Amino acid sequence: MTFTKQLFKMTSMALPNITAKTFSRYLGKSEGYYGSITAQKLDISTNGLLFLSEVLDQKNSITPSKRIADVQL
Repeated sequence: MTFTKQLFKMTSMALPNITAKTFSRYLGKSEGYYGSITAQKLDISTNGLLFLSEVLDQKNSITPSKRIADVQL
């Protein structure tokens, strides 16, 4: 499993209502970003990972969760 798919899987376990579209937005990208990079077998951009980290920080500060902390690691 690629890092990108593993990150999506872990994020969807931590945030159960997440979809590919919302994951793309959590990366700070357009709704089709995750599907596009997955189809092209590309990695998530560094900027996208930083944006996701900030989103997860915010969500974890509102509702602390071990699963969110695990994704961040």
